[in-house]
Amino acid sequence: MSSPNAIPLPGIDPADLLGDGIIPNGARLTVSGGSAFALGEVGYVHTDGTVRRGTPAGTEAQAQIAVICMVAAGVANGAVGLFGFGGCLVTGLSGLTPAALYYLAAAGAITATAPASGYSVIVGRAVSATVLHFFPRDPFNLG
Repeated sequence: MSSPNAIPLPGIDPADLLGDGIIPNGARLTVSGGSAFALGEVGYVHTDGTVRRGTPAGTEAQAQIAVICMVAAGVANGAVGLFGFGGCLVTGLSGLTPAALYYLAAAGAITATAPASGYSVIVGRAVSATVLHFFPRDPFNLG
């Protein structure tokens, strides 16, 4: 049961909240924006409470909200899926380079290649070839 002082969060099921309205490392959220998410893709919670794909391109304001959550399993547009927040471990991935940092790439994808221009957004570090420690960082404008 959440506290009467808890901030209401659109799109977040109250059953996913811990006492006092604290969001655990994952929540069930609805996907929107016209695109399905594949396991390990990155998105952000829109003001309407739905999840949309993250992107490193665009204005600084867009980049600042781009990385909030990573999908824990594939989910179709309009469906509800489980998304992990900062600090979670996302399992079931493949082809990761252990100990490598991963960055936000186009359309919610992640890459071990640091961008040369635009915004650099670190999303986490590979723990193994199949597990990513998701810890999104603030975007850095490379100029």
